[in-house]
Amino acid sequence: MTSLPSLVPVAHQNSIRVHHAYNECLGLEKTLQERVEKGEDVENDLVHIRILGYLVHFAPGTRGLETVVQEINSCDGDHSALISVGQMYYDHLLRACKCTKCIRFKSANI
Repeated sequence: MTSLPSLVPVAHQNSIRVHHAYNECLGLEKTLQERVEKGEDVENDLVHIRILGYLVHFAPGTRGLETVVQEINSCDGDHSALISVGQMYYDHLLRACKCTKCIRFKSANI
């Protein structure tokens, strides 16, 4: 998965809450990337934090963005909690999309 962009989405440049949430993601991404480079097994954590960062960029609608930002900010700097939120999105959102894609693909080949 590609590293997070270094800047908050242009549409949300004036939001302190979005900046704070995104900076939490960027900071933890940097820490996790350094740990990966040292050989630690934290690749899944890195994926989970990047999911959160990309949701800040591409959340579906204003309400979706507000929810993601609130969840990130509610972790209050607790890296373990932040990774857990990212894992929750991976488990319940992205896996569902993967599953739906597989079902559509299989039915098209019947």
